[in-house]
Formats: sequence, structure tokens, C-alpha cells
Amino acid sequence: MYQNFSNNITVSIKTNFEERVIDTKNDTLIWHYTITIKNSSDRCIRLKSIEFSPVNEFGENNNHLSESFVDKNVIVKPDSEITRYGIIATENHSSIVFGKILAFTELDEDITIEIPTFSLDSPYYYYNTIN
Repeated sequence: MYQNFSNNITVSIKTNFEERVIDTKNDTLIWHYTITIKNSSDRCIRLKSIEFSPVNEFGENNNHLSESFVDKNVIVKPDSEITRYGIIATENHSSIVFGKILAFTELDEDITIEIPTFSLDSPYYYYNTIN
């Protein structure tokens, strides 16, 4: 599990490799993620979106990683937490992922909450580096 604290919000993320989908052009690797958002501030926050920005093993941005949007009615009250689940799909066998949650407070102030940087490494990664 990876964890980060910013703007009085704790974000934890866990990923699990799910499967490898093979098509005629390339592989798609799928991870399930669980993200938990704990609000330690004194204000309610309403989520806008969750965004992921990956960098592959060559330092290149990977535009194939999914971006996850959340229901705009999701509110995290002070001293409470919520958990959401999603899927990340990429063509890279190894990626370092940066992310952020865009939200706003009950006073309509925009805030950015950093997601902890995490790694996605498929079980096929080592195999692909030696072949």
C-alpha cells in the first residue's frame, strides 16, 4: 500500500495485477486499484476527478493509462473516509504512476490532493526484459 498526506487529506492506494489481455496489436495489462481518502480537515470536500499520469520504464509518458472520473456527489466529511475502486489499463509492463485528486471545498475552493506515487509492475516484466 502507498500513502500520502496533503491538504489535511490522507490518500492510500493499493493495486493488484488482474490480467493480461492479448490482442493482435499489443498487450493490455489490467490492475484493480483501491483508493481510500481520509479527510482530517475541518471542511467537507467534494470530489471532481481522479487523474493518473504514468511514466514507463524508459521515462516516457504513457497516454494509454486510464483516467478515472468520480461521481460529483461524493462528499468526504471532516474526520471521515471513503473508499473507491477502479481499473487501470496500460500497455506497459512497468510504470511509475503519479496522480492527483481534483476536489473543491464546501466554500467552492478548488484543491488538489496528491495521490502517492506508486509502481505498476506486471509479473511478465522480468520475462520481457530477458527476451
